[in-house]
Amino acid sequence: MSNSGSIPASETFEQIERELGAGIVPRIFKLLESHPDLLNHLWGQFRTIVLQGSLPRILKEMLGLVVATATHCDYVKGVHLHSLSLQGVDKKRWTRSFGEIMAQTKSVP
Repeated sequence: MSNSGSIPASETFEQIERELGAGIVPRIFKLLESHPDLLNHLWGQFRTIVLQGSLPRILKEMLGLVVATATHCDYVKGVHLHSLSLQGVDKKRWTRSFGEIMAQTKSVP
């Protein structure tokens, strides 16, 4: 894939940090720093799915947290918890409620 004409990764990282409002660039984007075409494509898809649309972002983050927990991905779980806390969701209350939900789903055949 050619890098000519691509937006530099540093500009995309600045946009990611600004639009997510998390003060960080998630690792999945950082891994693509040497492939700006792929980075910009992934960021564009992420923006469309997570930051736009009629479904509230908090609900999307909660769904991401469910998937991260079910797949035992602590890093992604932490990213979603951080994002939820930035959006005003009380981490302790959510973690407690979420733990109860996950415990109930483990008993479902």
